Amino acid sequence: MADRMVTVQMSSPVSSGATLYSSPIIITRRIPRLGDADYLDYVEGESQRFMENERHPTVWRDGTLRVMMVRKEMARRAIEMIMNDVESGNVSSRFADVEAVKNAGPEHFPNYDIPDYWRMLCLQFNEYVRRYYDNGGRIYRDLHYFRNKLNRYPATLGEMMRVGPRQRWELLLVEKSIFHMNITPFSDNGLKNLKFVCADGIFEPVYNHEGQACDENTDPVNMGTYNYAPPSDEWGHFWLDVHPYTDDIISERFSNGVTSFGLGFGNVSPDDLPGVPATSNQARFEADTPQGQDARAYRRWFDQRWHM
Repeated sequence: MADRMVTVQMSSPVSSGATLYSSPIIITRRIPRLGDADYLDYVEGESQRFMENERHPTVWRDGTLRVMMVRKEMARRAIEMIMNDVESGNVSSRFADVEAVKNAGPEHFPNYDIPDYWRMLCLQFNEYVRRYYDNGGRIYRDLHYFRNKLNRYPATLGEMMRVGPRQRWELLLVEKSIFHMNITPFSDNGLKNLKFVCADGIFEPVYNHEGQACDENTDPVNMGTYNYAPPSDEWGHFWLDVHPYTDDIISERFSNGVTSFGLGFGNVSPDDLPGVPATSNQARFEADTPQGQDARAYRRWFDQRWHM
C-alpha cells in the first residue's frame, strides 16, 4: 500500500494556568500504511515531542514535573492520532480475508487470519490506552466506541472453523460469554451464541445459532467487542472494557467496597444495553428447561467439532 496524504484535525495539548486542555489544530501529512513500523515510530515520536515542547513553568510545581499529567497527555496525543488516521483512511474490512490467508500462506499471516500490520497497530494502540488510563485518564465515549473500528475476525462460524484452531482462536466458556447471550431477534434466545477470542485476547467475534456474526448492524446487543485489555488481564479488562460498557453495579472486587455503577455506554449506544443482568443468561443456559437442554447439547456438539 502506497503512502497517502491525510488531512486531520487533532487536539493539541496546551497549557492554561495549572491545567492542560486541548485546542484543535489542522495538519496535513503523509503517512505509510497504518501499523507499519514507520507509522508506529512516527506516532511515538509525535507523542514524545509533546514532552519536549511542554517544558515551561506552568507544568512545574515546586520544581517537580507533574509526570502523570504529562504522561497522560502524551498517551492521549498518540490515541487521537491513531483514531484520526483510522477514521480518515481506507482501512480494510473488519472481516478477515480467509481466502487471502489460504492462498498467501502462513508466512504472510504468522499469527492468525489478521494481517500482522493491523495486529501491531492494535497492540500499540492498546498500550497507549493503558498508559492513558494508568496516568489518570478515563475511557471517554468516543474512545470506547472506537474499539468497533479495530475488531477483525472471520465473517462466519464456518470460516472460523476453517482457520480458527490452526490460527489460535479460542472458544470461550459460557461463563465468559454471558454478556453476549441476550435475547434478540438476530440471536433468538441467545443461548447458542458462541464467543471467540484471538491469541492476543484483543479481537473478539460472536456468532449466532446460524453461524452468522453478531455486529453493530445485525445484533449490537450481542456483538463481539474489541478488547483494550485481554480477558487474562482481569483488572485491566474490567476497567478498560467492561466498566465503560455496563450500567450494572460494579463488583466490590474492583471498586474497593464502594458501590458504584459502570459508565453505561453499551456497544454502539446506551440503547444496546440488554436491561437484564448478564448472570441471568448463565442461569437460563444452566436451567432444566427445553431451551437450556438444547443449548447445552449444541454446545457439547460444537465443542467436539472445534477440538477435532
